[in-house]
Amino acid sequence: QESLDPLRVSCESSPSQENCACYAMALERVGRTKEARSIVSEALTMRATGNGLLYLADYRAVAKENSRALDLLEKAFEFSSNLNPGTLTFVRTWQDFAGLREISRFKAILADAERRTRKD
Repeated sequence: QESLDPLRVSCESSPSQENCACYAMALERVGRTKEARSIVSEALTMRATGNGLLYLADYRAVAKENSRALDLLEKAFEFSSNLNPGTLTFVRTWQDFAGLREISRFKAILADAERRTRKD
């Protein structure tokens, strides 16, 4: 709850997918789902970045919107900045993605990203 105000200020003063996705996740975690979804809808219209899409995928996973989370995760890995062992480890181990781990599409997305990481 106490992190909401700084996250709101960050989203409003420096609007980016990253900042607004973090704010939306905090709103979701305190049960303010309607507001969180509104913030996410707005963030999806902002300039896409690898981290921004990754954070939005994280939000969708937290909100248990698995199909949308996977869509965003797939797009996040289209950015070469996310094709690194650190990002792959983060996605594999971050608790927010736990609900996706047994989904075959999640496994396929990570396997493809790992293959492309080795290539680059």
